[in-house]
Amino acid sequence: MTGDLTFHTPGQPDSMEATHARLAFDDQIEASLSSDLNVIIHTGGDLTKNASDCGLFRQLRLSARDTAAGGAFWEWPLPQSLSLQVGSDGIIGRRVSVYADEGRESDGAVLAEGIVGFNSWAAERASL
Repeated sequence: MTGDLTFHTPGQPDSMEATHARLAFDDQIEASLSSDLNVIIHTGGDLTKNASDCGLFRQLRLSARDTAAGGAFWEWPLPQSLSLQVGSDGIIGRRVSVYADEGRESDGAVLAEGIVGFNSWAAERASL
């Protein structure tokens, strides 16, 4: 199974803050989440190091019960907005790890890892 974890603000594709997390899959999902997910945004962005050596920038718990499901995705409101910028308090360029259950490397299963990137869709204007 493959998919994407996105941080965004619904209805505001050009926002530099994210108020929601969305886990989307390439295929339709029939089952619900079997456990909560912990998303760890690390201080650094080096995928060659062990996750435990990359520091903790933010940790998010995504509840298996408190999600809005939409067929091929699950979505959660974030407890606090995230900055979609590079450096300082921004999450762009940082390593992100998704764990099942408790989110601790020694306890939870690593489901996915990657680097937070940025995509922007320019709003198209109607023309006559």
